[in-house]
Amino acid sequence: QEIGRPLTAMECEQIERWLLAHYPEELIIEALRRGVSAGIRNFRYIDSILREWEKKGLKTLAEVEADDLEFQNRQEKKIKNRELQKKSYDKYKNIYL
Repeated sequence: QEIGRPLTAMECEQIERWLLAHYPEELIIEALRRGVSAGIRNFRYIDSILREWEKKGLKTLAEVEADDLEFQNRQEKKIKNRELQKKSYDKYKNIYL
């Protein structure tokens, strides 16, 4: 359903491999959702999402969501820091005229 079309035999085999590799079903479904949301239905992309979560030690949907929130917070902090640096720079840009 997440893909919007019937799965091919190879895609079904890939899902079986993910399950045999002990990826939780909820994470497989979430990775599929994210791929579809990004307009990417390529199973290699989905596989890379799952492997990244595995590298980070994320095993539940709650852990993935918490990691997403932490990432968003870091990005917002970076943006604020850049804005502060730009304001600080702008403050002195007319000194050498």
